[in-house]
Amino acid sequence: MTAAEAFYRFWGQFGIPVSEEGAVPDADPPGYPLLVCRYGEGAGRGEAVGLTVSLWVRSPGWREVQAAADRIGAALPPGGVFLPHDGGGLWLNRDNPWTVRAGDGEDPLLKRVIFRVTARVYKG
Repeated sequence: MTAAEAFYRFWGQFGIPVSEEGAVPDADPPGYPLLVCRYGEGAGRGEAVGLTVSLWVRSPGWREVQAAADRIGAALPPGGVFLPHDGGGLWLNRDNPWTVRAGDGEDPLLKRVIFRVTARVYKG
């Protein structure tokens, strides 16, 4: 398993479909809830790379969205998690701010929580 696969496996553990940013399935309307990830890594010497993951939920309120965000937060505590992969590991940490709430100007029912994380890939 690669570092990228470990990253996507982590986000896939919540029972919510996961897509790569720019590769969201073309459905009308898209299925919600949905996690959309942006992945990247440094040169492999443990440099911190800032990444984002967006949780999209179609709901009249924030209760369902916050419940999902809380489940994700429990799996990524403030100290971070180490995700082993072939040839090393990926250290995933909360960034600051950890979460940002946003809406969608075109659809008042569409809610978004942006998770800001840092990832450090270690090889060796």
